[in-house]
Amino acid sequence: MKYLALIDPRLPEDASQSLEKLDILPLRVPICETVDAPISGHPDIQFFYCTGTCFAQPETPSYFIRELEKYTEVRPGHSVPVHPYPDDISYNIALAGKHAFHRADSTDPAVSAYLRDKKIEQINVPQGYSKCSVMVVDDRSIVTSDRKIHEAALECGKDSLLVTAGHIKLPGYSYGFIGGISGSTDEHVLLTGTINRHPDRERIEKFIESKGKETVYLSEEEAVDGGSILIIPLKNI
Repeated sequence: MKYLALIDPRLPEDASQSLEKLDILPLRVPICETVDAPISGHPDIQFFYCTGTCFAQPETPSYFIRELEKYTEVRPGHSVPVHPYPDDISYNIALAGKHAFHRADSTDPAVSAYLRDKKIEQINVPQGYSKCSVMVVDDRSIVTSDRKIHEAALECGKDSLLVTAGHIKLPGYSYGFIGGISGSTDEHVLLTGTINRHPDRERIEKFIESKGKETVYLSEEEAVDGGSILIIPLKNI
């Protein structure tokens, strides 16, 4: 396998099977009982990965930490995500190359210190669900429906595609976010399902293609915001 993918345990089985066909090992994360139920299985609520190190919220079950340590260095964060917002966004950070977009006053201090140590510029944005809101195509390119993140990305020299908000399924809420359905490898942008109902589907697909990547729909079902597909390259271990 070339990659590990942290995924919501409620994603359909065909999504897992599609990942395996792409040489990606799916690992379903545990449910976090301290946050709102619709996002309790979202990887980007509990984990943050950067340059060979995965931060895990400190109440992550030990069995899962042991499993994760087979593939990457794991460090405990200081913050337990709890309901309501913004106390559930400590690890919800959109990392694109040398820039991390997040709500700085709510970010886990261990993660912030690590980013400073790695010389990754931390860009403060109002949107606390930053990772949910950003489809990271590559180090220099993102797709988002959040105008503030879009503007901040442009200022950083990123190529950012601003798309229509909503039109993403997230059971329990009115809608989900474009970043929450996606993950990116060197070759592909992975989506949890189809986005045929999204008004900007063709623009999104063309943008991804323009970056030399292929859009892969992991399921034939409608895409569900699963708290992102957190990709960990196994070459880093």
